[in-house]
Amino acid sequence: MDDWSKDLAAVTGQWLAYVWFLFLAAWGGAVSYIAQVRRGKKTFSLIEMVGECAISGFSGVMTAYICASADLNFFITAFCVGVAGHMGGRGIAMMEQTASAKIARILNAEPHEKP
Repeated sequence: MDDWSKDLAAVTGQWLAYVWFLFLAAWGGAVSYIAQVRRGKKTFSLIEMVGECAISGFSGVMTAYICASADLNFFITAFCVGVAGHMGGRGIAMMEQTASAKIARILNAEPHEKP
């Protein structure tokens, strides 16, 4: 079994942990959204909150993958996932900037900048 197959087996073998991480991230997104509503920055919309939770879930799962590749323990990973979920799109933007800069260094190119 090659390394990629081993990684895939490790991830699918830990599916319950990823369900938990997805829940934590979505919960973090819901908390962030509700806080914005309470501060008067937004008016409540169930559809918008579901969208925020979906974005937060994606951010959290990507963070869980980063934590797994860094061999962080379950509790540190869960913490990072919750924070990433609370950050939502901001967390994804940070990951994008970091990945873009790292890839640019590897390819000796200029990092992608937003217009």
